[in-house]
Amino acid sequence: LSILFYFFLQHRSIRLHGAKPMFIVSIINAVRIFLYYMAYNNTSVGNAILILYTGPIFTTLISSYVLGERLTAKKLILATAAFCGIAFMYSGKEFSFVSRDFLGMSAALTSTILNSAMIISIKKYSHGFGRLETVLYQNAVAALVFLPFFLFTDPLPTAFQISTAVSVSFAIGVVAYFLFFSALKKIEASVATIISYIEVLVSFVLTITFFNEIITLNMILGGFLILGSTLLLQRSSDST
Repeated sequence: LSILFYFFLQHRSIRLHGAKPMFIVSIINAVRIFLYYMAYNNTSVGNAILILYTGPIFTTLISSYVLGERLTAKKLILATAAFCGIAFMYSGKEFSFVSRDFLGMSAALTSTILNSAMIISIKKYSHGFGRLETVLYQNAVAALVFLPFFLFTDPLPTAFQISTAVSVSFAIGVVAYFLFFSALKKIEASVATIISYIEVLVSFVLTITFFNEIITLNMILGGFLILGSTLLLQRSSDST
């Protein structure tokens, strides 16, 4: 809604010609979001995190075939090293394999594959669309599908809950994806997704800062693996 309002104020029209692939991307994103929350509701945080963050590895492999990006040993090694960093950081969390976990882990795996497909599709089909238009199309179907659940819950959300939800949605759904899609127009999809591993490191810094989580050796080792892999990949991208 905020993007539509901005376009209205700017007297700008939204490009509809050639938008069919973008609508398909929007449907993929809506399904991905549903499976994402389904994963966390049906399995442990540790299980969900490890499966969801295999995404950059899938993106690296698929983008080499769909987008023709070079699949180098260095990319695979750095993506695997960053994933191992996440495994280190979450090694103290609960892992379980009871019957309900299969549903949650399957949802997580499907969600991360769909996320890779969404990123690669946007990289391939978003040429000619502005960054805000890309964000609008990406979120359109999910907004229409999930908004009624938010508005008609019982009990109704409070003013504070609504303002928090709107703020978080704007920050993640608009600002974060606007920056991500801006980067996606300039660098390879595989590189962008591997760099996104840094969000795990940031989340741990925030939990330590605001929730007094205890720093462990595994966190430090995992952080170095993620940060080191990201910096080496960025240097490699800049040199090419």
